[in-house]
Parts: sequence; structure tokens; C-alpha cells
Amino acid sequence: MDTRHNQPHLDKEYLPPDSDEDKKVWLDDGYSYQRMRDYLLQNWQNFADLHIYYNE
Repeated sequence: MDTRHNQPHLDKEYLPPDSDEDKKVWLDDGYSYQRMRDYLLQNWQNFADLHIYYNE
């Protein structure tokens, strides 16, 4: 999670280069660390499923 590239986002570094998925999840401007953390905690299973799909 970071705010580089002028907008808060989550990087999905686990995706291989040839995947059809977006490498970043762009979030609304003004996301605080706490709000980004809550987003990740609410959606962790989707991210875990993508990791399993592409890496196992």
C-alpha cells in the first residue's frame, strides 16, 4: 500500500507479468493508512485467491 503515483493504491506484486489482472488497485484520493488497512482486511481473501490462482 502506498501513495506514490499521486494516488493511494495497493500493488499486487505477486501477479506474473502475463496475467490479465491489473497490477494496482487504485483507491480514492484521501485514503488514510487506517482506511487502506481496513480495505485490505475486508478484501484479503480475494487477494489470497488471486495469489493462489497465479502462483500455485
